[in-house]
Amino acid sequence: MNAINIVYGDDWCSLYLNDKLIDEGHELSLKSYLGIVRMYHINAEEIYHTKFQYLNQEGIEYTENRGCFPEKYENIKKYIDMEVSA
Repeated sequence: MNAINIVYGDDWCSLYLNDKLIDEGHELSLKSYLGIVRMYHINAEEIYHTKFQYLNQEGIEYTENRGCFPEKYENIKKYIDMEVSA
């Protein structure tokens, strides 16, 4: 099953699919999300298990200093402060 993580940090967000950064920006539009769903053949159950996560202050500073989210989810997950499931 595909693992979908949407990570928010201050005014920036990212979408990770199976540990890989797929998209990032000031917002993740529904159009962009649906395009990713189609492109990667993500099914309804996988969409249902999407995790919405929020960075702690250290994570926000980490991404601000980098200027972007890291390419791999494993490099940002230690900064997750709160998680909400779909």
